[in-house]
Parts: sequence; structure tokens; C-alpha cells
Amino acid sequence: MKKNTWLILSFLFNVWILSAQETNPVSYSKLVYPDANGKLVYKPYTAKGDILPDFSWCGYKGGGVAIPEVSVVAVVDAVDESTDDSPRIQAVIDSVARLTPDANGFRGTIRFKKGLYRIASPLRITSGGIVLRGDGDDKDNGTILLATTPNQYNVIELGIKSKIKPDERSKREITDVYVPSGSRVIHIKGASSIYKKGDAIVVQRPSVAEWIHAIGMDSIAPRPLKGETTYDSFLRYRKTGEKTNLNGTVQWKPGSKDLYFERTIVDIKGDEIILDIPLTNALQKEYGGAIVYRYEIPGRIAQCGVEDVYGMSVYDPAIQKKDNYIGMYACDENHANNFVYFNAVENAWVRNVTVEQFDCCVWTTHFSRFITGEDLAAISPVSEITGGRRYAYSVGGQQCLFQRCYSSHHRHEFVLAASVAGPNAFVDGYGEMTFASSEPHQRWAAGCLYDNITIKGPGGSLLSVNRGWFGSGHGWAGAQIIFWNCSAPVIMVMQPPTAQNFAIGTHGEIKDEWVENSRNSTIYSINNVSRSHFEYQNYQSVGDGWIESPGNAVNPQSLYYKQLEDRLGTDAVKQVSSRHFEAQTRDQKMKWWREARLGLFIHWGPYALLGGEYNGHQQLKSGAEWIMNRCKIPVAEYQTIAKQFNPVKYDPDAWVKLAKEAGMKYIIITAKHHDGFAMFKSKASPFNIVDFTPYQKDVLDELAKACRRHHIKLGFYYSQAQDWNNPGGSVARKVMSEGWLNPDSARIDAYTAEHNGRWDPTQETRTMEQYIDEVSLPQVRELLTNYGDIAVIWWDTPTQMTDAFAAKLQAELDKYPQIITNDRLKRPNFPGDYKTPEQKIPNPDEIKGFDWETCMTMDDSWGYRKQNQYKEQQPWKSEETLIQNIAKIASMGGNYLLNVGPDPEGEIPPQSIERLRGIGKWMKANGEAIYGTSASPFEKPDWGYYTLKNSGNQVLLYLFIYNYPADGKLPVKDIKIPVKSASLLGEKITLTTETTPDGLIVNLPEKSPETILPVVKLELTKKLLSKSAIGNGKDITFKILDE
Repeated sequence: MKKNTWLILSFLFNVWILSAQETNPVSYSKLVYPDANGKLVYKPYTAKGDILPDFSWCGYKGGGVAIPEVSVVAVVDAVDESTDDSPRIQAVIDSVARLTPDANGFRGTIRFKKGLYRIASPLRITSGGIVLRGDGDDKDNGTILLATTPNQYNVIELGIKSKIKPDERSKREITDVYVPSGSRVIHIKGASSIYKKGDAIVVQRPSVAEWIHAIGMDSIAPRPLKGETTYDSFLRYRKTGEKTNLNGTVQWKPGSKDLYFERTIVDIKGDEIILDIPLTNALQKEYGGAIVYRYEIPGRIAQCGVEDVYGMSVYDPAIQKKDNYIGMYACDENHANNFVYFNAVENAWVRNVTVEQFDCCVWTTHFSRFITGEDLAAISPVSEITGGRRYAYSVGGQQCLFQRCYSSHHRHEFVLAASVAGPNAFVDGYGEMTFASSEPHQRWAAGCLYDNITIKGPGGSLLSVNRGWFGSGHGWAGAQIIFWNCSAPVIMVMQPPTAQNFAIGTHGEIKDEWVENSRNSTIYSINNVSRSHFEYQNYQSVGDGWIESPGNAVNPQSLYYKQLEDRLGTDAVKQVSSRHFEAQTRDQKMKWWREARLGLFIHWGPYALLGGEYNGHQQLKSGAEWIMNRCKIPVAEYQTIAKQFNPVKYDPDAWVKLAKEAGMKYIIITAKHHDGFAMFKSKASPFNIVDFTPYQKDVLDELAKACRRHHIKLGFYYSQAQDWNNPGGSVARKVMSEGWLNPDSARIDAYTAEHNGRWDPTQETRTMEQYIDEVSLPQVRELLTNYGDIAVIWWDTPTQMTDAFAAKLQAELDKYPQIITNDRLKRPNFPGDYKTPEQKIPNPDEIKGFDWETCMTMDDSWGYRKQNQYKEQQPWKSEETLIQNIAKIASMGGNYLLNVGPDPEGEIPPQSIERLRGIGKWMKANGEAIYGTSASPFEKPDWGYYTLKNSGNQVLLYLFIYNYPADGKLPVKDIKIPVKSASLLGEKITLTTETTPDGLIVNLPEKSPETILPVVKLELTKKLLSKSAIGNGKDITFKILDE
């Protein structure tokens, strides 16, 4: 799951700054490619001039505008004894609605503090400018909105039901014989005397009988009767018409499938009107052309949002059915089914929201527009797996953008309603364990971009086809639907009469147990219902629509972001690529990091191919990631080795799920270690995993998406100075005795002493200043801009760095004030945000008053070591030791960054997995004693450790018992007053206490629980001050090993 089982990244997204992309012309579509200046050129796909539309207008404020951080004007607290919080929350909403909007139309944000809120009836926002914001979409430590009433309803409703009210006096027919799809130009006789620049108009494309007949939707084969085929039912209908048994199938009627394009006039020249946003359906005079008029939608509101909450719904778990794929599943439908529902609303958003048990996370109706949904997750819906249910993200409005969204166990993950007037866009979405298709669902939805969407599961597919009698006669479901660099078991596009659908590029092959079933069943069912005969041709894309590059991705990687860059520039892409952060105090910036306490470090690169061995010699000093330096492998030879790097078993979702299972809140991965090999696509150096290896995929992109899916924060380790492959990078000198007993060791050591640690002349063909300017700085820019919300930049070994070099990198980093950095850029003048003791837990006096993080291996190497190097006495730390380290570090106010070194195929060693799962089991029971805690207020007791949590009105002290008392009486000498309560975490045991002159006695069970490091939770009666808040005036610099 994304965020809580996913995240799931989120995320799900590597936002490509496309001006920095590879420009190989053969990798572009025939329909859209760059000109000499790098801007896209659009080639018509019909003789009448139809082109792919510009989808960059989708999203809040028409795209390219950051969602604002709206000031809080009201705060709501969770009340434990409440049975229904709806009335008091609605009262706050209504109170804020009476405030006067500011110049930007905002009344203010209502903040919901962490805790559980019971929502028995819909929360309704009917005035603009109101934002509902929780304290995080974290099920364990955030704001939870729990729907409690056993009825189907929407938890949050925005806007009122309304519809278009035309200005009848302004109605005119266009004079064009044909307006191509993708065009912004229409003609009306005397336009300049009727309309003016800035007018909001509707371009209404009518669904006349002639058009319905031309596309065959007045003769849809009825749903077959028992024993019939679709062809049989079609012949029966042709013979007897409407008199036959239609079996629920409804033929399309004139006027029932009109498209209402909301547009603004940006210029008028005589009879010519220029629109702001392209039309996504051709206007044909022979089929009614179009009617234009000014309009209003009475009561439509704007500038609203929902963010940072976790949604759940109460249901009856006893109501179950059996599915062929997942067995028994919960299917009670008598509970809330939609979480956020947009009626007549424009310029609004939903972000950082996770829901479970709901059929739908966000639903936009036909009179909503400019809606953004981003960083969302919809998981574990509770309803029957059948028609009309499990639509994770459903779009009925226009100019809507859903980006970095995740879904699991739904039917239609990313879906369009009937007769939707585009453009709309789904960007960087991921759906797994899906039971049906992501698609325009029915009755001619026009103009939607599916951009880098991945769908997996037993019924997973991406479709824009003739759905025939499905439903009640869905027929031609979509037109001008573009699947761009998507991936699914099958991507099926059919060409409707008068229109087209597209599958351009694929982004990786789906490999799961459901692929063959998904593909075969989908092709069979669509062939059956549409009376077609399409076959699988060894490519994901199938059908008679426009199919290009069915086996490979095309450039630009993301059409939406490139179109946005072309229209508004790279800054606009940055505004929507991640949450826009304004200036923060340091405490605000560090808040999530201080609460996280536990992270996963990943050291991975081509050095894993060697695994600590070179030419039959084991590396003599540990640290297998240093093998190139320690064994003095020539640059050309190491590059030859690196060319074999092909991690075919790399599964970023499995990695992130393992980290989540272990209770980790963030991941740091080596984007580039000292060997200079970039684990990402880089234009600054060809020595990267995409351009240099047979793998040819950006592992950071894949990991970033997985992190967004599972809602875990991601940071990049980057070796800013040391680089042993790219000339000019610095080298920390190591003697040959650390590598292997080379007979020529003396000569090699003498050479490295004379050449600043370098052993290969090619390392000296560029200066370090050139290296910083041409490799390090450009690659840091790529990391900061191409992968969405990056939480941490983890510098390492500032060998030969100068303040001037560091200042260049720091200036780039200063553009992203939300990103946290460590203290290793350049010491002492670039201290970063936290200190980094390595392979040790510091003394308490060394870190008082500082943020700090211990990074540590589970064995004795950061990078992967071959298993045959481990002797009988393996250097692996025990599960018990690692858990004790977690508690000890938390008790001192620090974070624990625990390392794994995946093998060359991309699998984490089994010893690491075993230990991480053991940690996860302990954290599941005791995590509240670690997350969000501060350092112990007392000296370390003989029996273990303390952590402290001041949470609202609660003061909680956690006791980690390393030495369990034989008599079951635990002395807490520092507490000399009664406590409110005492309990044993994980055991659900209430404990008794005694207050004595020598302090508190906690009465434990006589027998120690069968768990590593049991934890007691005490609720105190007064607040305590953590010792970590008191500095000692000394700034300690921790040694970087191997610098």
C-alpha cells in the first residue's frame, strides 16, 4: 500500500525536467517531437488536422501553480468519548464560512489535530476558500476520519449540486465545417460584436442522431440472452429492433451525450475566436458542429482543499464473499462509500490523503474543474467485486489532474465517467491487485491523458474501446484517450468512427502471476462485446487504434510535464512536482525527522558484482563498496565490470514494504557512491545505470515511485567530492594492504602518495573545480528536480572539498528549504541539519542540544559481500542488539539509520531481511515508545532506558527493560509522585505501581514476557523536560570513517 502499506511515494513520481532529457530522435513519437529549440511540435494524425491536445491545463489554477499553504483559522481537537464529531466539525466549517475571504479567495484552514474523529454524516463545504487539514495521513500517528453510520454516503462533500445556466442571448452556432481535435480556434459570424476577450463560454458539441448512427451507438447489440453470443443478439436486434428483448441495453439517444467544454476567450479577430484550452473532440458540421454561449454555474465555489488525513469506514466484517483470486473477502456495502466528493467546485484540491474501506477516494462530478488530486492512496475497499463499485479515482469534471496516486484491490483505479469533456490527466499512477480496467468507462469521454500509469492484478488493463452492451450499453467509452509510457498486462485501444485513441510507448513489462490471465480475459471479453477479433502480438498494446513503440518508452518520458514546461517553463513543473514549501523554521523542517527515529540505509551499486572479491582475492579490510579504491582496480577495468550490472530481481516495492514492515519511516539510498557510478539517468556523466548497463532503467525513479506509493520518505546519499571514475573527483588515499597483497604494492603506494590518492592517470585529466562544475553540481540538480519530494540529501566524505566548492552545492540546495541535510558537505562551515556518528552510539555529552543520527551496518560492510566470505563466526549483529540500539539511540534523542547492501541482482540478503522483520515485529508492539519521543529526562537507569513523549495533555514516559528484575519490582527512582496509569506494551497488561520515598515501584509480571526488551508505559501527572533540549555549548565533529 502507498503511505501505510504502500505510501504508497510517494508517488507516486519522478518528475522529469524534460529539457534535460535524452534527445535521440528515434525515441520520439511520430505525432509529437521537439523542434530545434527543444519545444514540442505536433504532427496531425488525420488529413483534417487533428493533433494530440495540450493537457498541461489540467490541475489547480490551470496547471503549473503550487497548491498554497493556507493559514489556520480554527483548530479542532479529537475527543475520546465522542460518538459523533460531525455536528461540532460542521459548526466550525459553518463558522469559518462566515469569515470574509482574503484577496486570494481564502477564508482559512481548519486544522484537525492528531487523533480519531467519528463522522456519522457528511461534512459539507458550500462556501469557497475553506481548507480541511489534518496532522498527517498516518494511520498510527495522524488524523483519522472514521465514517460510522451504516449507510452509503460521502464523508466530505464540497460544493452544491448545480448545472450550466446558459446566456440564451449569446447562443451562436460555429461556422466551421471542421474544427480538429487539439485546436483552440473556432469561428462565429460576427464574433467580435457578440463576445469579448475574457468571456467565459461553453462550446457545446451536440450528440445528434446522425453522429450516433455514424458510430453505431443506435444499434448496440443487446446484452445476450442465455445461450446467445453477442453476434446472435446483434442479428436479433437488426431483425426486430426495439421490439426485441434488449435485456437492459439502452441505445444512445440524441442529446444524451453532448459535451460541454468550458473555455475562456483569449482573443477575438473578426469572426475568429481563440480559446485558452484546446478542444479534445473534433467539431463536425455534418454532425451538428457546435453551439457557443456565455454561461454561469450558480453557486459554484472555489479555493477549497482537503489534505493530510486518513479515512476509514466502519463495516460489518462478518459479511463476506469468495473471489476466485483472493478467496474470502469483506463485502459489506452498508457503510460510507466515497471519501471526498466534488459537486460544483473549481480550483480545488485533495492531497496527502489515504483511505481504506471506501469504494472511491475522490469523485469529481461534471461541473467541477481545475481539480488536483495528488499523493493519494486508496486501499482495501470493502464492497462486492462487481459493477458499479471500487472506482478509486473517478473523474467526471474537466481540467482535472491526478498525480502520484496509488490504489489497490479496486476495479477501476483511474476512471472517467460518461460524456466527460476534457482535457483531464492521470499522471504517475500505480494500481495493483486490480480486478478490472483503468479507462474511460462509458459513453464517449473525450480527451484524457494516462501518463506513466502502471496497472497490475488479476483483471488489470488499460482500455479505450467499444464496451458494447457492458453496463446498460456503454458503447464507445472514450475518444482522444492517450496512454503515454504506461504499463499493464494489456493496453487496448480501438479507433472509434470520427475519432482516435492512442497507446504510445510502454514503461516496463508487467511481471506478476496475473499477467497472462489479465491479458487473455481482457482481450476475449472486449472482442466478444465489440464483435472484434484482436489478438495478442507479444506486445502490451493491442487494437486498431494508434499504437507506437509498443515495446519501449518514448521521449519525453512524461508528456504532461513536458507540455507544462513548454507552456509555462521549468519553474511551473517544479511547482507541481512536489508540495510547495515556503520558508519554515528549523523546528518545522525537522519535525518529521525527529519523530521518525528509524530509517533504512541502502548501499548499492556495481561494486555488488564483486562482493568483496577481486581476481580471487578477498578484500582485506571490510567495506565492500570501497573495493575499487582498496584494490586499485583500473578505471577501464572497473567500467567493464560495471557494464555487467543488471539487477533483474530489483523490486522497489518489496524493498519499501520491507522497510515499512520494519517500522522505518525513511530510506536513504546511494545515488552515487565514491566509485562515481550514478544509480540514475544523468546527463552529466554517461557512467550511469541507464546509459551504461543492460538494465537501462532508473532505479531511483522506480524507488521514488514506490516510496510515494507506500508513503515513506526518501533521501539520496551523494558523494559530492570523491569520485574514482569521473576525472577530477577527489580520492581518499588507501594503501594496498587494505585491498589485497599485490606484489607491486610498494610501487602502487608510492604512486598514490604522489598523486593525492589517485592510482590511474585517467583520474587526473580534469581539475576538481571542473569536476564540481561539470559532474557534481549538475547531478545534484538532477537529484533535486527529477524525483519529486526528496526529504534528505546525505553528503559523504568531503575529501579535498573547499568552502568555495561547497558553496556552489549549498546554493543549489537552498532552493529547496524543506530538504534536510547532514553535516558532511564541508566541515566546519557547512554544518547541515544534523550530526552523523558512524558505526557507533555516541556518549550523551557529545550530542546534547544537537540533532543526530547514527548510521550503522548489520554486519561489517556497507556494500554487499558474497556469502562465502562469512566464516563460522559471522559478523552479523543479533536482532536483540539491533533492537537495543534502537531504544538506546531514541533514549538519547537520536535517529538510527540501519544499512542493507543488496546483491548484484537487486535482492536484499536473507540475513538482513530476517533481522528487519524481527525489528518490525518488536516495533509493531512497541513503536509508540520510539516514534515522536524525545530523549530521556533522567540519567540512564541500571535496568535499561527511558524515552519521553509530551503529547497534548498526556505526559508519557516509556521504560525499556534490559535487565528484568528477578522479583518483578522495577524501581523508577526518578519518579517520586503517583502516576495516572502503567501498562506493559504489546501485552495489553495493566500494571500496578507503588509510591515510596525512594521513588516509584512498578509491579511487573513475575515472569519476563517472551519478547526482546519489554517496554512499560507510564502516564505522568506533569510535564518533563527532555535532556536533549539542553545544550552543553560544545560542538563535536564525529569522524567520518574512510575519509
